[in-house]
Amino acid sequence: LNSQPDIPTPLRAAVIRRSSAMAFPGPIKLTYFGIEGVAEKVRLALVLGGVDFEDDRVDFKDWPALKPTTKYG
Repeated sequence: LNSQPDIPTPLRAAVIRRSSAMAFPGPIKLTYFGIEGVAEKVRLALVLGGVDFEDDRVDFKDWPALKPTTKYG
């Protein structure tokens, strides 16, 4: 990282933190509607962080059948 002085300091720090980040216990699955809602910020953070995840986008027409299977139903 020191060989690339054009990388801004905050970004350089983020890269260092990412390289020493703890591993997740299993695969990440993000389930949310296919809209730019609350989960869009999470999607963006995962992509920018280089974290592998399953992006499960739910159609509104499928929600009534899926809702009873969720944690808070």
